[in-house]
Amino acid sequence: MARAIALLAVVITASLPAVSQRSASLPDVARTVSPSVVLIVTSDKNGNPLAEGSGFVVDSNGLIATNLHVIKGAYSASVTLANGDTYDSVLVADADARKDLALIQIKAVDLKAVRLGDSDSLQVGQHVIAVGNPRGLLIGANSVSDGIVSAVRQVEGMHLLQTTAPISHGSSGGPLLNDGGEVIGVTQATVEGQNLNLAVPANYLKPMLRFFDRSALRSLPEFNAGSLETAQVEEKPAEHKSEPVKADVSLDGAWSATIADAKGSATVQFNLIESSDGDVAGTYTTSLGGGGQIRGSLKDSQFTFELKQSLQNCSGIFKGTAKVDAGKALGTYTGTDCLGDHGKGSLTMTKSGGNGGQPESAKTPAKPGVEITDGQLDELRGVKYIAVLAESNLPARNEITKILRENGLRVVDAQHGDLGLTFTIKYTSQGEMIVADVQGQAVRPTGPTTLHRVWTYNDHVIKKSIKEQDLAKAFVKEFLTVYRRENR
Repeated sequence: MARAIALLAVVITASLPAVSQRSASLPDVARTVSPSVVLIVTSDKNGNPLAEGSGFVVDSNGLIATNLHVIKGAYSASVTLANGDTYDSVLVADADARKDLALIQIKAVDLKAVRLGDSDSLQVGQHVIAVGNPRGLLIGANSVSDGIVSAVRQVEGMHLLQTTAPISHGSSGGPLLNDGGEVIGVTQATVEGQNLNLAVPANYLKPMLRFFDRSALRSLPEFNAGSLETAQVEEKPAEHKSEPVKADVSLDGAWSATIADAKGSATVQFNLIESSDGDVAGTYTTSLGGGGQIRGSLKDSQFTFELKQSLQNCSGIFKGTAKVDAGKALGTYTGTDCLGDHGKGSLTMTKSGGNGGQPESAKTPAKPGVEITDGQLDELRGVKYIAVLAESNLPARNEITKILRENGLRVVDAQHGDLGLTFTIKYTSQGEMIVADVQGQAVRPTGPTTLHRVWTYNDHVIKKSIKEQDLAKAFVKEFLTVYRRENR
């Protein structure tokens, strides 16, 4: 019956905009580790590109860890460091096909190597950070995302870490980190549309490093002998060339964004209007309070912008660029305000909804296969295992999880919960005030695809500055009051 809660978790993750705040340690961890992250581009014997991936330095003398699938079938490869230096001589030091791991060697010294942590000590619900080069767009300014460890799975004779930290194409082979900046996984793959991302535990790398033999280095053609691949080069006759579909990269509408820089992190809500010429204008509000205006232009999927911060006694100007894809954008920015120079920050934008001004019911149609009906409060009796379904609000999820555990309840993944707690926040603005509409519920599985809604929660908060942790505390406090009353 827990399958119904798992299905509900997929529905919630797929239908809600990401409005979570970053961990306070995220900028520091990113700055520390980013110099060790590299971009790997492989080619066939004709020089045509085969694949892109990420890797990270594990020894200062040019030894790099990545996924085996990044270099598989390649005739040649280049490795670009965070400082922009590129190395075209790449040798294979070791590989493990089952675990999809490889060590490659470049002719470089005095590189900054990562620290490996203990992946066996990871716990479900623990905060993690992924760093990589999605589609190779951010050389020298790696993309950073975060999430939690949602499960540790046994698959074909090995363990895999399942995490909610987004892993984009091109980030395979990058490091998955704990809050201490230690590598505890090698990012591997993502299941599109399910917020399900996988990483290989870092402890599998340790024996490869211990028994590393420099005399066994092989060239890529030698390593891939018998399995070399040829890139599929698509020839497009001139008469059949098609113009890009502008809708795929349109900035029109509402966007949710997370930003992180030297001064901290925040959630930002944008309302943007794009002209037919690619000029962009709009307004924004932040979870830290206040807001301002944004102007820029979109050309060849590149969004160049200037953001004017209109906080009382703390005005500021920020400038940046972002690569726009269908419904998402990744980029960097710089700027100053009353706090001083923010350094180089990272920006991740996700389009909210996607149906313009349609009502919410039209934006998030009911997911077939999950039926929710009203239940009774007495169904809370005897509940011990709870799944917290708030993956789009990471700080809130962590706060709810912590308080539940402090009160003697077991927090588990959606597959094993006998009760699911859902928690969502929708942000809007009123002038310089932030408006948060909070909704939550407790659902109890009654069958493989059926749930009882046994408790609901609603809150409407208007403040200049809102912390998701505070919203989560109020939610879980109310739930525990009802839970204790039913379990007396």
